[in-house]
Amino acid sequence: MRGHAGSEEVQQEACRALNCITANSREIRKQVAAAGGIELVLAAMREHAGSEGVQQCACAALHSIAANHGKSQEKVAQAGGIELVLAAMQGHAGSEVLQQWACEALGAIAVGNGENQKKIGEAGGIELVLAA
Repeated sequence: MRGHAGSEEVQQEACRALNCITANSREIRKQVAAAGGIELVLAAMREHAGSEGVQQCACAALHSIAANHGKSQEKVAQAGGIELVLAAMQGHAGSEVLQQWACEALGAIAVGNGENQKKIGEAGGIELVLAA
């Protein structure tokens, strides 16, 4: 992801890979977060905001990385991940699959984390989830 930040295809497939790699392992989630994976996923979302594929795969990756891992939830929120997921929902409102993954990402970022729940609500996330 670092070597090909400008490549939409590489970023999309790297996010897809991170989603798969982190899906069932708390230990792998920790490793990905420690290696800068959250920041790289968010950088891909910023760089390729117009790419439905990147946004979809990035939301899926954020879902898997943040699921049941409080420190990753905090990192995602502190790095602007909530706002980026909401921007993806707004920018790609017609994409059913993106809306699904964005809702799942928001859920993973929020579950058990009152501060993140509050941030999502204040940023208009409730309205976007209901609109999805």
